[in-house]
Amino acid sequence: MMRRLFALSLLALTACGSSIAPIDSPQSDASPSPSPTSPGDSGSPPASDAGPPPDAQGGPTVTIHVRATQAPVSQVPGTSGQTPVTQRMAFKSLTLYTSEADPTGYQVFDLGAAGVEVGLDDKNDTVLTRLPVRSLKAGKYTFARAGVTSVKFKVKATMHNLGFILPGEFDNMQALSDGAVLGGQARKKGWYRYTFSATGIPPQSVEGDNAPLPQSSGRGGIRLEDGPGGMVYAFPIDLVIDPGVTVDLKAIWEVNTHENFRWTDLRVVNYAAGVFDSTPTVSEPVVSFGANSGRLFWEQ
Repeated sequence: MMRRLFALSLLALTACGSSIAPIDSPQSDASPSPSPTSPGDSGSPPASDAGPPPDAQGGPTVTIHVRATQAPVSQVPGTSGQTPVTQRMAFKSLTLYTSEADPTGYQVFDLGAAGVEVGLDDKNDTVLTRLPVRSLKAGKYTFARAGVTSVKFKVKATMHNLGFILPGEFDNMQALSDGAVLGGQARKKGWYRYTFSATGIPPQSVEGDNAPLPQSSGRGGIRLEDGPGGMVYAFPIDLVIDPGVTVDLKAIWEVNTHENFRWTDLRVVNYAAGVFDSTPTVSEPVVSFGANSGRLFWEQ
């Protein structure tokens, strides 16, 4: 179960300075934060959803948000977990279905290969896109699929190497669909970069292809599918669309990320229960990360 998730080829510790020679200098993936009313913002819910209306005819619009919650949820028994220090994911599309068996569905939007990156820390609220209400397709929908392009997350971890025990953090990113933009470049699905940092040592990075996927436990009714355009979250909904409404609408896709990074503790000398332990070549088996659950609803 993803035993090679955080495999790092760390060079030997030097006894005098307890330092590790860097494999690769991690590239910055930071970008300026967008304005609170722009697609891609991941701060607190904005005071206003004002912005340039996409409807040239001046009709009502629907604003589609991703909102994160870290309210406690039931987790897989026998696993340990933590809520990442920070986590982000890029979303690209939303398709609604009249039933899970609906063969085609109705695609509400597609934002392109790069998608829009959103924050998934508690209470982050991100505008994905705005659409004319008149463009929506009437119907009652009971199932949804949301396309995702990339994931980034930072978790606390302890590295064990040559008798040294180093508490630190893994800062990880990986592409879930072709065209995801990470490290300033468009990547193929499966590309990853994992970086371990600890006090007193340079950051250690390794990158490659064929990264494991952010599996969901399925306990929240959500699952991850490998679709033709990349990875897709599939989950049940209860949503009625009436394109004849005359007021602006707000649709919320609520994502739960409480203790969503989960692993199985191993009984190894110097490993601690409830701590994500790793060596340069193998980590404790990761069970799941990403969304615990998803809920799509209208907000008044």
